[in-house]
Amino acid sequence: MPKYYVSSGDINIVIEGDGEADAVLLALNSCIEKHGQDLKLEPYFYVSQKGFESGDTIALTSSDILSGLGFDFEDDDA
Repeated sequence: MPKYYVSSGDINIVIEGDGEADAVLLALNSCIEKHGQDLKLEPYFYVSQKGFESGDTIALTSSDILSGLGFDFEDDDA
């Protein structure tokens, strides 16, 4: 599995994952297990394979993460 650098607020971790979304979820889980649910997060998760704040860093929102996992945000009440 590739290594990812994930940061957002209190999260600043290097973790292996199957992709950017997976790395963010694993980072969140790891930090919650270690520090509890009282984490301060930014509106974006910053993910890179080269390092923190490197040229390949992408910004993902929570909706990016959930939609990347196959969640459907369409309104079913239509």
